[in-house]
Amino acid sequence: MNRRQSSLISKTHTREITVEVVAGARNERLREYKDFFAVRVKEKASGNYANTRVRELIALHFGVPVTAVRISRGHTSRRKILSVTMRI
Repeated sequence: MNRRQSSLISKTHTREITVEVVAGARNERLREYKDFFAVRVKEKASGNYANTRVRELIALHFGVPVTAVRISRGHTSRRKILSVTMRI
């Protein structure tokens, strides 16, 4: 592999975070605590609208595209585990 080819390969790091979600809130808010994130979204939980908005807010917080944020566990729970893939 030459120098040009090695520069095209991007290195990534995946971070798992715990998120507690309140759906149907009056105001949207994202707070980072020591062990978890607390997220309040206006969207309702039904129809996966709240999960989509949570992914958007977490992506905005970390500066990554929404496609880099994935719900690993807790699709139907208030407490979720999200995987965030970031470039190094």
